[in-house]
Amino acid sequence: MNSERSDGLVFTSDNGDEVVFNYFSWVEIIKGIIAEYAEATPEEAAELVVNSSITNTCPTRFIDVFTLSHELEYNWAMLIAYGQMYWLKGVSVGLPEGYVDWERTYREENGLAEESFVWLTALPSTSSHSAQARA
Repeated sequence: MNSERSDGLVFTSDNGDEVVFNYFSWVEIIKGIIAEYAEATPEEAAELVVNSSITNTCPTRFIDVFTLSHELEYNWAMLIAYGQMYWLKGVSVGLPEGYVDWERTYREENGLAEESFVWLTALPSTSSHSAQARA
């Protein structure tokens, strides 16, 4: 795992679109989700995240961040915890009841950024992605 994870990383596309990627917060919320919703201990969740190619290296290109932003942290966590096509193993792709409140509280209690992706320019299909999911 990148030992220098941080928030506030700005990525710019060739077209000038910008996104702030809160990498530290993104990884930490995924660990929390795995512990809370995949019935793993915090240590097991941390181990899964360290060993996942999804989370163990910070992206360096806009397109990589853009791709990560197309799934909710919950879905990345379930993929890491249960593997490809986890929904065929009886794990819902939908957010569990009470998830939005749990995530908000977890972020506050652990000093994480409110959002993992903050779009500084409007991208039609993603600019409201996070806000819609958490509304």
